[in-house]
Amino acid sequence: MKKLFLLVLIFAIVFVSGCKGKKEENSVVEVKGKYYTLADIAKDFGTSEQQLSSYPKDQLKQIVEWWVDNELIYREALKEKLNNDPAVKRAIKNIMVNNYVSKVFQSKAGVTEQDIRKYYEGHKKDYNTELRIAHITLKNLQEAGSVMGMLKSGKSFSSLARKFSLDSTTARSGGIIAGWIRRGDYAALPQFEDAAYSLKKIGEISGIVQTPMGYEILKLIGRRKATSPSTYEQLKKSIYNRLMQERQKAVIDSLVKSLKDQYKVKIFVEGEGK
Repeated sequence: MKKLFLLVLIFAIVFVSGCKGKKEENSVVEVKGKYYTLADIAKDFGTSEQQLSSYPKDQLKQIVEWWVDNELIYREALKEKLNNDPAVKRAIKNIMVNNYVSKVFQSKAGVTEQDIRKYYEGHKKDYNTELRIAHITLKNLQEAGSVMGMLKSGKSFSSLARKFSLDSTTARSGGIIAGWIRRGDYAALPQFEDAAYSLKKIGEISGIVQTPMGYEILKLIGRRKATSPSTYEQLKKSIYNRLMQERQKAVIDSLVKSLKDQYKVKIFVEGEGK
């Protein structure tokens, strides 16, 4: 436990200043002539003095000892100028980016109960409809375009899936995904799910769909009414996650676009990026 706590704290960059001179009544540690209070230590832990004070004395002593261990190693790291190490700078940069993004999300990417209910009512039919889907996963847009061209010229979907799909598991069966899927099963891949449910006729083939897994082409193999309809309460969490993901993406896309305009960004490398 102590080792784990130390490993977590070792990445903390906050340096508690402490007070020089005479020991105060509420000082709990002296380090090289500086005195530190419980409030100082609580700040480093990201908590309050009141919270730390609520621990039994033996646990509080252990917490203070953990802080001392971390503080001493941190000072040695500063002597070695690790704060200037490229890896440390990258880590700090990533922490700052993640914290800034979280701050933006908190103010702009909320999802309410009303939002969840509205989405559910608008997609209730889909949630009670099961699909049988085949797909072909390609690694880039060029390959996807080539395969789409072959499909339009009359080539067999299943033969192209066997030959080109990156999903080796489904490729063996001509791209067919095992079992029936229902809206919400692919909540982590909303682009895939939306494309699947946009297909209405058996045999219909989607356009090229970009997902985190690659570029997808889907085919509707079967459609049926769900044998056991899902309730709102069963779907609520899944819908919340989906809406939150969509809103976070929208917020980030808008933020990045605004910043690119503000900083007059120009990218000279050709490729499939935006």
